Amino acid sequence: MTWQSITDLGDSAVTLSLAGFILAFLLADRRRADAGAWLVAVAACAAGVAFVKILFHSCAHDGWLPWLNNPSGHTAMSTLVYGGLAVLLVHGGARWRRIVLPAAAALVVGAIAISRIALHAHDRAEVMAGLVVGLAAILLFRRLRRNHARSLSAFAMMGGASLVVAAMWGIRWPVEPYLSGLAALIHHNVPLCGG
Repeated sequence: MTWQSITDLGDSAVTLSLAGFILAFLLADRRRADAGAWLVAVAACAAGVAFVKILFHSCAHDGWLPWLNNPSGHTAMSTLVYGGLAVLLVHGGARWRRIVLPAAAALVVGAIAISRIALHAHDRAEVMAGLVVGLAAILLFRRLRRNHARSLSAFAMMGGASLVVAAMWGIRWPVEPYLSGLAALIHHNVPLCGG
């Protein structure tokens, strides 16, 4: 497996599709509070990464925010989506699920994070920034969600998630150029950012 195929597991095409699947699964299972918590966490993660990326590309290069990093969106969204899936599946499940699923999520997220560095898309600090954003979103999700007496069907959720990943893996959604374009617009029109 190449670094590119590993990094594709963290592309927006996969992570946003998987986030949508999780939302639909929670709604179908009549877990509206959990679905709302998931939606808030995904929106916070995506908006947080987008905001910092736009700020970084529009203002940091002029020395206005020299400490600001360009967080890895692949790492942030992967941390939330794969980690969130593990959070949902370990609740009320067998002991093996509480050990294997978080370890598998950490392995996937770690591989995606390393791939971003190996492909020179981000440096270590940027990957760490993405990891922090993703972990914060997981904590937000855990805080907002309800504890249910019955656990989710691991087989149905993992099967559906696997199908989503298989269908979207290798497809790339060009989110970064849109964010860069918005950043350029801000850079030229906002006085604090060099306009």
